[in-house]
Amino acid sequence: MALVNMKVVAKEQKTELEQSPGVDVYPYGLQITLDRRVLEKLNMDPTAFKVNQRLGLFAEVEIVEIRGVDIQNIQPGDTDPSIRLQITDLDVSTQRRSEGSQFEEFYKQHRGRPGGEETAE
Repeated sequence: MALVNMKVVAKEQKTELEQSPGVDVYPYGLQITLDRRVLEKLNMDPTAFKVNQRLGLFAEVEIVEIRGVDIQNIQPGDTDPSIRLQITDLDVSTQRRSEGSQFEEFYKQHRGRPGGEETAE
C-alpha cells in the first residue's frame, strides 16, 4: 500500500488562501495531538523528540460518521463529503516505512481490510 502525500498543491492552496489567509500546508483535520495520557500509554518521552522529526504512525481506525453524501448513491463531485475516523489502536515508531519491517508487518496484517491491499502470498 503506497502512502499518499497529503500536502496541498499550489492550485488548491491558492483557492484556500483566498478563503482563509494563513492556511496550513496540509488540510484541516490531518493533525493529531498526543496528550500526556496517550504519551504514557505509548511509553513515549516527549523530550526524546524534536519538531519536524519524521516518525512512522501505525493506526487502526473505525468509521464513526459519514457526512455530505447519500450513502447509497455516492457520486463524484458530491458537495463536501467527509468520513470521520476514530483511532482505536495506535503505535508510533522512529522507523520510517522504507527502513524496516514494522511497516511491512503492519500492512501484511491489514491486507484485505478496507483500504488494504489484497495480494496472494
